[in-house]
Amino acid sequence: MAIDAEPQAGPVALPPTAQAPVSATEESMEPGSEDQGSSTPANAPGDNTRNRNQRAPGLREENAALSKANEELEAKLKQMTGDLRTLKKFKVLWIKEYAKKSQPNVPVPSTSLIPRPPGEKGKNGWNLQEALGLKDNEALYSEMLRYVRHCISRSGLDWESTYSEQEPARLAACFKELKKEHPYLERFQGDWPGKEMVISALQNRRKVLNAKAKAKIASDEKAQAELNAAAATLESGDM
Repeated sequence: MAIDAEPQAGPVALPPTAQAPVSATEESMEPGSEDQGSSTPANAPGDNTRNRNQRAPGLREENAALSKANEELEAKLKQMTGDLRTLKKFKVLWIKEYAKKSQPNVPVPSTSLIPRPPGEKGKNGWNLQEALGLKDNEALYSEMLRYVRHCISRSGLDWESTYSEQEPARLAACFKELKKEHPYLERFQGDWPGKEMVISALQNRRKVLNAKAKAKIASDEKAQAELNAAAATLESGDM
C-alpha cells in the first residue's frame, strides 16, 4: 500500500505591519525643520538709529516753536514794562495838572489873608489839611506835601537840622518855590502853611535817619558781641 507523501510547507506570507496614518501637517513639515511659534524676530541692529532719525525732525520743529514762543513772550514783557513806566509818568503829570486845575484863580486881597490857627498842629490840636481848606481835595494836599520835599532839597536846606537851625534866606527860597508851584498858598498869611509842611518834613526825615542809625549801631554792637564771644572761646580753648 502506498503511503501518501506529506505536503511540503511553502513560505508563509506575513501580514503587513500596521502603520499609523500620517497627518497632512506632518507631511508638510520638512525634516529638520523647527517650530518657531509666534515669537517676533529680534530687531535689526540699525532699527534704533532709523527710529531716532525719524523722530529728529519732529523734535527740531518743537524746539523751534518753543524758541519762537519764548522770544514773543520776552518781547511782550519788554513792551509791558515800558508801558508801565509810561503810565507812572502820566500819573505824576496828571496829579500835578489836576492839582493846578483845582486851585482857584481868583486873586486874594492882602487884607483878607488867612492867618495861622491858634494853638498847635497835631493830634491834640488842629489839622493842617482842614486848616488849608483841602479836606475834600486829597489830591492837591498830597501833591503839596510831595513838592515841599523837592523845595527843601532845591533850596539847600539841611535835612539833619531842625527848622530853627535853617538859614532864613534858604527858608524864604523854599517858600517862594512852593508858592510858585501852588499859587493856592498865596491866600495864607506869613507863609505859615509852608512853614508847617517844612517842619513836618524835616521831623519825619530825622526820624528815619535816627532809626537807620540806631539799627546800624545795634547791628554793630551785635557783631562786636559775637566777635568778643568768639575771642573768649578761643582764649578759653588755648588755656
